[in-house]
Amino acid sequence: MRKGEIILGRLRVSVLSAHLVRLEEEGPRGFEDRPTFLVVERDWSAPDYRVERHRDATHVVTAYYEVIVPNGASTLQHVLVRSPASGKPFWCCPSLPSARPAWPDPAHPGYAWSVADHPRVAPPAWGACPPPEDYLASADPHRAASGWDLTNGAPDVYVFIHLGDLAAWRRDFLRLTGPIPLPPLWAFGFWHSLYYPYTDREVLQTIDQYRARDYPLDVFVVDTDWRVGGSGGYDVERKYYPDMAAFIQEAHARHARLVFNDHPQPNGFQPIEPAMLKFRSEGLTRFLQMGLDAWWYDFNWVEIIPGPVDGIDKGVWGQKLYWDIAAAFHPERRPLLMSMRSDHPASHRYPIWWTGDIPTTYE
Repeated sequence: MRKGEIILGRLRVSVLSAHLVRLEEEGPRGFEDRPTFLVVERDWSAPDYRVERHRDATHVVTAYYEVIVPNGASTLQHVLVRSPASGKPFWCCPSLPSARPAWPDPAHPGYAWSVADHPRVAPPAWGACPPPEDYLASADPHRAASGWDLTNGAPDVYVFIHLGDLAAWRRDFLRLTGPIPLPPLWAFGFWHSLYYPYTDREVLQTIDQYRARDYPLDVFVVDTDWRVGGSGGYDVERKYYPDMAAFIQEAHARHARLVFNDHPQPNGFQPIEPAMLKFRSEGLTRFLQMGLDAWWYDFNWVEIIPGPVDGIDKGVWGQKLYWDIAAAFHPERRPLLMSMRSDHPASHRYPIWWTGDIPTTYE
């Protein structure tokens, strides 16, 4: 048992920081100590606290908050978090909080903010990459889901008692769910992105035009027509790009980075079955091997790759999928992904985000 954990029957209270407490019901496989899709940090140094046993309830008391768990409680429904000084209620649980709550309002931050780790799923060590062959030959019961454990769901809530201190909230939130990675330096330069069926020669001529006009172009986005049909699969459209590897080399010789748009389709596979992850990994890494700098995970308006379970939507699932594949292929590099926006509270881990189409001209 970690410091700061208090188990009360089927409930566990975890004092994580001076401003953060975890309230959890026991799941089918017990209390959850592994990282999950949302929560990545499990090792916290609990602040000072005390446990008081009263006739009707157990009180877990810290300097900033007090958790009251009624004796015999088996759900979070009657748990209360309040001020230890004034008794003012900070948070109670007549119903579970949202897995996608609105962020605290800087103008009216309030006293507490909560998020549910739901759906609670535990990823394998290799994340959204294809599982190793020796794992697939093992007897692990999660082989069909590529090592993802979807079987230990239970109400699991994180209550932030920031008392208007949004800096403290932000520190705890990013520690809990993971930091926002710094993109590589080249991503902060000037990008050219136009929905147009460029040929390889037209891309290179456009880069040359930027150079002639003395515009400091850093990134050229090739939208959907680099491949056959513009959507689905990873077959190169040869009438536009007869030698893709040579084209990428020529763009790099002009000191321009390349980003390709991918409108992914499910291709009949389930989201986390090994065949799907292998298909996606082979397709993406084929172009990374040629020298492609980054992928743009875009939204296909007709067909989509769904998330692995309800509550992890196509937006954040695609972000993790593309990010993990690129990071595994280039472990020595700082990853970059351009992706559709998502309101999932883990989405910040996968920068950068495309927010919509806009026009532009040289003038």
